[in-house]
Amino acid sequence: MEKKVETYAVDLYHQTKNFAVVSKELNTHRKNIQGWVKQFSEDGMVGFIEKHGRKSGAILYKSKFD
Repeated sequence: MEKKVETYAVDLYHQTKNFAVVSKELNTHRKNIQGWVKQFSEDGMVGFIEKHGRKSGAILYKSKFD
């Protein structure tokens, strides 16, 4: 994950040639991830998937033994 973020930041810098834009973009992603983690810790897996399933690609698998 760290490598993907680093690669993304380098690519974004080469596109914009502006460190401020890169910093702002990465900060936005960080805030989004922190919000998802907070929501997940409050609602658990089922609540998280119900709210973010389609957007995040999260899928809830049911065991065949349930």
